[in-house]
Amino acid sequence: MGCPAYAGQGLITEGTKAIVAFGFARLGVRRIFAMPDEENEASCRLCERIGLSFERVLRNERTDPDGTPHHARLYASMRA
Repeated sequence: MGCPAYAGQGLITEGTKAIVAFGFARLGVRRIFAMPDEENEASCRLCERIGLSFERVLRNERTDPDGTPHHARLYASMRA
Protein backbone atom coordinates (compact mmCIF):
# COMPACT_ATOMS: atom_id res chain seq x y z
CA MET A 1 0.00 0.00 0.00
CA GLY A 2 1.31 3.53 0.43
CA CYS A 3 3.92 4.94 2.75
CA PRO A 4 2.67 4.65 6.35
CA ALA A 5 4.60 7.77 7.37
CA TYR A 6 2.31 9.90 5.21
CA ALA A 7 -0.97 8.03 5.72
CA GLY A 8 -3.93 9.99 7.00
CA GLN A 9 -2.56 13.43 6.13
CA GLY A 10 -4.96 14.10 3.26
CA LEU A 11 -2.26 14.25 0.59
CA ILE A 12 -4.18 12.14 -1.94
CA THR A 13 -7.37 14.11 -1.29
CA GLU A 14 -5.66 17.48 -1.79
CA GLY A 15 -3.76 16.31 -4.87
CA THR A 16 -6.90 14.90 -6.46
CA LYS A 17 -8.87 18.08 -5.71
CA ALA A 18 -6.12 20.05 -7.47
CA ILE A 19 -6.30 17.80 -10.52
CA VAL A 20 -10.09 18.21 -10.73
CA ALA A 21 -9.80 22.00 -10.38
CA PHE A 22 -7.09 22.07 -13.06
CA GLY A 23 -9.27 20.05 -15.42
CA PHE A 24 -12.18 22.45 -15.06
CA ALA A 25 -10.31 25.77 -14.88
CA ARG A 26 -7.30 25.27 -17.17
CA LEU A 27 -8.30 22.49 -19.54
CA GLY A 28 -11.93 23.52 -19.87
CA VAL A 29 -13.36 20.04 -19.44
CA ARG A 30 -17.10 19.96 -18.79
CA ARG A 31 -17.33 16.71 -16.83
CA ILE A 32 -14.95 14.68 -14.70
CA PHE A 33 -15.78 11.17 -13.60
CA ALA A 34 -14.31 8.21 -11.74
CA MET A 35 -15.31 4.55 -11.75
CA PRO A 36 -13.78 2.77 -8.75
CA ASP A 37 -14.60 -0.88 -8.11
CA GLU A 38 -17.62 -1.11 -5.85
CA GLU A 39 -15.57 -3.10 -3.32
CA ASN A 40 -12.89 -0.40 -3.08
CA GLU A 41 -14.39 1.59 -0.22
CA ALA A 42 -11.37 3.91 0.16
CA SER A 43 -11.58 5.04 -3.47
CA CYS A 44 -15.35 5.54 -3.21
CA ARG A 45 -14.88 7.71 -0.10
CA LEU A 46 -12.16 9.70 -1.90
CA CYS A 47 -14.55 10.44 -4.77
CA GLU A 48 -17.07 11.81 -2.29
CA ARG A 49 -14.44 13.86 -0.41
CA ILE A 50 -13.31 15.60 -3.60
CA GLY A 51 -16.85 16.57 -4.51
CA LEU A 52 -17.83 13.95 -7.05
CA SER A 53 -21.45 12.82 -6.78
CA PHE A 54 -22.47 9.17 -6.85
CA GLU A 55 -24.56 8.52 -9.97
CA ARG A 56 -25.05 4.77 -10.24
CA VAL A 57 -23.58 1.29 -10.05
CA LEU A 58 -22.25 -0.13 -13.31
CA ARG A 59 -22.90 -3.88 -13.24
CA ASN A 60 -20.27 -6.22 -14.67
CA GLU A 61 -18.01 -3.29 -15.56
CA ARG A 62 -15.05 -5.61 -15.82
CA THR A 63 -14.43 -9.33 -15.60
CA ASP A 64 -11.43 -11.21 -14.20
CA PRO A 65 -9.72 -13.75 -16.47
CA ASP A 66 -11.52 -16.51 -14.52
CA GLY A 67 -14.87 -14.93 -15.39
CA THR A 68 -15.59 -13.27 -12.03
CA PRO A 69 -17.60 -10.08 -12.69
CA HIS A 70 -16.86 -6.82 -10.89
CA HIS A 71 -19.14 -3.84 -10.44
CA ALA A 72 -18.03 -0.21 -10.44
CA ARG A 73 -19.57 2.90 -8.93
CA LEU A 74 -19.84 5.93 -11.20
CA TYR A 75 -19.03 9.28 -9.57
CA ALA A 76 -19.02 12.53 -11.54
CA SER A 77 -18.95 16.30 -11.37
CA MET A 78 -19.93 18.91 -13.94
CA ARG A 79 -18.24 22.27 -14.35
CA ALA A 80 -20.28 24.98 -12.62
